[in-house]
This record gives sequence, C-alpha cells and structure tokens, in this order.
Amino acid sequence: MVTHAGIIEAEVHMKVDKVDMRAVREAFGEFLLECIEKEGLKRSAKAAYAWRISRFDNGMQLVKLAESLGYDISRCKVLDVGCAFGGDLLAFAAAGAKSCGIDIIDHHFKELQNFVSRQGLKVDAFTADGESLPVPSNSFDLVLSLDVIEHTKNTGSFISELARVMKPGGSALITTPARWKYLGRDPHFQVPLLHALPQPLWKPIATRLWHRDYRYPVYRIYKNVSELTGVFMPAGLVVQAATPWSRKMAWLQQILPRRMFNAIQDRGWEVLIAHKSAEN
Repeated sequence: MVTHAGIIEAEVHMKVDKVDMRAVREAFGEFLLECIEKEGLKRSAKAAYAWRISRFDNGMQLVKLAESLGYDISRCKVLDVGCAFGGDLLAFAAAGAKSCGIDIIDHHFKELQNFVSRQGLKVDAFTADGESLPVPSNSFDLVLSLDVIEHTKNTGSFISELARVMKPGGSALITTPARWKYLGRDPHFQVPLLHALPQPLWKPIATRLWHRDYRYPVYRIYKNVSELTGVFMPAGLVVQAATPWSRKMAWLQQILPRRMFNAIQDRGWEVLIAHKSAEN
C-alpha cells in the first residue's frame, strides 16, 4: 500500500476489528472533504485529499505492525507527534487505543475531535512544539513520529522528548524519507532526482526552476539506516528493527552478492522501531 511514508507491508493480520474500519475511513474521507472546502483549496484539492486519507490507510498498517510486535492496541496509549490531520491517530483510536495527537500547527483539531466523537471514538489533539512536549514522562506505550524528524532543527532534543514520554519498555515507530529511495521523485517538492544534489540546492532548484514550494523546512535527509539509528542512541533508545524496503527489492537478493545487496538494503527502510528499556 503506497502512503506518504512509502510502502509498508507487514505479513501479519489485525485482530478482530472493534469498529468497522471501512465505515470509519469513509466518514473520515467526508470529513476531510469538508475541511478542504473550508480551506478554499481548488487546484490542490485532489492532492490534499489523497495525502490526508492516505494517513488513515498508513495508520492501519502501523496498527498491524504494532500488533506484530506484541502490543494489544486496545490496552495501549498512543501519542502521534506531528499528527497533521489525524489519519494515523484515528486508525489507532478505531483499533481501540487511547490516542493523543500533537502538531505545531492546528489542523482543524476541534473539528477533528468532534468528528471522532460522532464515530463513538475519542482522540485528544492539540498544538505543541515537539521539542517540548506538554505531557508527563513515561506516559505512552507507543509513540509515532511519521515523516517529522527531517523537519526538526534540533533533532536530538526532539528524540529525547519522544524517549521521555514513552513508558519503560515502550516503542517508537519512526518514518523519515530515505535519501536514495527518493531519487526518482522526492516526497516534499515532487522534483525528479532532487535528492541526488547537495541539500542546500534543493529548495532553490525546486522553487526557482520547478515553481514548487514546501512550507516546512527540511533540515536533514538520512543516507542509510546506520546514520539514522545513530541519532537515537544519545536518548537511550535502542533501534530494535528497521523494516526493510518493499518486497519488490527481493529479486535483487537473488542476483547480487550478499555484501552488495546488504549495502543497498541499508540505504532504504520503511519504519524504524526504537525501543526504550524496561529498566528506565
């Protein structure tokens, strides 16, 4: 399933749904269309809707991933830092989690909470800076940070905050674009081969030559899993696993030497799973 974070494929099955996920998705889609109409979007309305609804689809896949790690979602408290319009957050709530979302921008949060309430569910969503989360320490079983860390100026402080609010033994599910994975078309400016160039050139080329803009600054794109996992160590988080590229890469394993294949594999990932020690 293609989402804002790429393709997340988990060979696991969800437990019996507590609600009708299709009905929730359909209702969420109608809610998003209402928001888009209020925003006055015209040319970009179709793209805005596709991205926002994809977050719910992505959230359902993350629910599967969390369950494969042994989490009973109905017993989990989940925090989505950088929740945007709440799609991933809603998917976890529909699966039974106590869900809370935070974003630096208010993406119709009052309307979102009213909508979710009408579905017989509950989420909390409010604005806050991810580098200074206004929530107690050791509060959440699962913390989500989906395509956010590349936008953080002080990534160390941001990750330290994620670690602080996680319960001992909890996990963070992290996505961020892999630099080489998006050579064809980067996920922010949608410009071909942009990531092959030095990072200081990305915005000037995208805005001046392609007339594309992206209002959220991108401070860093990581080259490989090793580089990415290194930023979690100072916060005391251990990278338990990084789900690899899509199974579409599997055919290369049959024709390439192991070392070469592993080097390619290291340069792409879908979801990083960072674990907090139960002793913390």
